[in-house]
Amino acid sequence: MTPADFRAAVPDPRPVKDGLLLRAMTHSEIRYSTRYRWDEPKPGHVTAWLTRFDCHAELLCDKCWNKEPMDLRLLDHEQGHFDIAEINARRAQKIFDKLIADKALVGHGRDERAAVADLDKKVRDEMKAVFAQENDEQIEYDRATNHGRDFAAQAKQRKVVDERLKQSEPKK
Repeated sequence: MTPADFRAAVPDPRPVKDGLLLRAMTHSEIRYSTRYRWDEPKPGHVTAWLTRFDCHAELLCDKCWNKEPMDLRLLDHEQGHFDIAEINARRAQKIFDKLIADKALVGHGRDERAAVADLDKKVRDEMKAVFAQENDEQIEYDRATNHGRDFAAQAKQRKVVDERLKQSEPKK
């Protein structure tokens, strides 16, 4: 991340979290899109199955703010937050790639709309677990590093996150 990624104004008053006045806030989201096919082997019995799932983490620059944009340690801490989102997006991609390969995610209904709605619900339910884990990891990262203020813990956590990021790289 660079100072240019923080486009939002610093809030006044600045938020306090865990008893600390925050110096920056990174907003990212795990976003995904799906594709499906459907079939009606007999009238009123429609199945829809996932054929494609694309997932990535996205930095929401217009919501990110930084009181100290030239503080390299703070930028590194915020990069860690984004990297955690990216790790979880890659994990979701891997989960769904397997579900697609195994044809394990299927929606059922009386018509295409109902079958697709059932399939979408199953996708959302799978993603809830991904979102929950990512949220837990973000909270733990801040706790372990004292929001980036414990430099030794920050360096240790960034090594862990960097290694997880490398391990989660898609195979070419």
